[in-house]
Amino acid sequence: MIFYSCKTVEKSSVKNCHSEKIKFDISKLDDKGLLGNENGKVSVDYEFCIPNNQVYLAEVLAIDLTLKNVPSTGKSKCGADSFLIMGNTFHSDFRLILCKIANLDYVKEINQTHWE
Repeated sequence: MIFYSCKTVEKSSVKNCHSEKIKFDISKLDDKGLLGNENGKVSVDYEFCIPNNQVYLAEVLAIDLTLKNVPSTGKSKCGADSFLIMGNTFHSDFRLILCKIANLDYVKEINQTHWE
């Protein structure tokens, strides 16, 4: 008989991730989704485009209710027929969230947002 803990199931889900779509290094983030040393940890903002479709928007928001539909093209250069969606890694399950987003066929890539 084999037993799996929740952590084991989550890690196997991450292995099935289309991680090639995630264009920043999530391995540098701690378990809370933060980057940096103990004196200066920050979360990482990210963005991606989805087709301008309410069904797709609802599907993305069901993955993470903190995602925002932003009226801009962003660094990802979303077209006029697309929504720019922005999120943040400050979640204990950020890896699973990013993988669920990356596994959507209509998401081509997830980019880190660099604020100027």
